[in-house]
Amino acid sequence: MDLVRRVNSTYTQVSRNLQILEKENIITIRTYGRFRMVRFNRENPRAEAILKALAILRNTEMKSPVDQNEKRETRRLAQQHEDTESI
Repeated sequence: MDLVRRVNSTYTQVSRNLQILEKENIITIRTYGRFRMVRFNRENPRAEAILKALAILRNTEMKSPVDQNEKRETRRLAQQHEDTESI
C-alpha cells in the first residue's frame, strides 16, 4: 500500500487507523479490485478539524528548532561582521 510507505509505518497499523477513521465517518474507503481509494469526508466537522491541525503542524515544522538555530547563527555572524567593520 502506497500509504504505508508514505507514512513509514506497517500495513497493520495503517489499516487499523483507517478502520477507526472510517467508523467515525472521517474518511470513506472504496475498493476497486486490489486497490482501495481513501477520501477525506470534508462534510464531517471532525475531518475539517483534523485538516486544520495538520496545517498547523506543517507550519510548525517549517519553524523548527533548526530554522531558529540558523537564524541565531546568521545574527551572530552579522554581529561579528559589524564588530569587525567598526574596528
